[in-house]
Amino acid sequence: MSFSDRHMTVCTCTSTLFILVAILAYTRVSTAMKVYRPVPAELLRCWRCENSHNCQTMKHTSNLSIVTCELDEPFCTVLKLQEKDDMRIFRRDCTHTCNHGCQRTGSLLSCTYCCSNSLCNTDTAPSHAISARTFVLILLLGKIIHFLYL
Repeated sequence: MSFSDRHMTVCTCTSTLFILVAILAYTRVSTAMKVYRPVPAELLRCWRCENSHNCQTMKHTSNLSIVTCELDEPFCTVLKLQEKDDMRIFRRDCTHTCNHGCQRTGSLLSCTYCCSNSLCNTDTAPSHAISARTFVLILLLGKIIHFLYL
């Protein structure tokens, strides 16, 4: 077997392994992003507040409201809406739908954390986590670049 044949075999095996790892990572990340509802909605209770310092830090919870969610509100949420370094909205509440993650529209960053257990919306800074699709695309782009420069 010549050097070029061995090199091609190694590249093919590496490419196949990389694709399998990328698929596994995508499956695990997308599964981790799902939010399950183990508590019936009629029992779900969430923190409710908006824009106060206590709402953001959760240091003095005695000053915050606890609400029982409506039947059609199966999630607690934390919403952060920020423009550059200026916080526009910080809210904790019950919600009908769950769109966990961050989205940027121009200079506006909107991050949402949602959960489905009573009083679970205590996150103080919803993350700037990348989506599963973006994660896999970054991995594949890295592999393509690696392959082109071998």
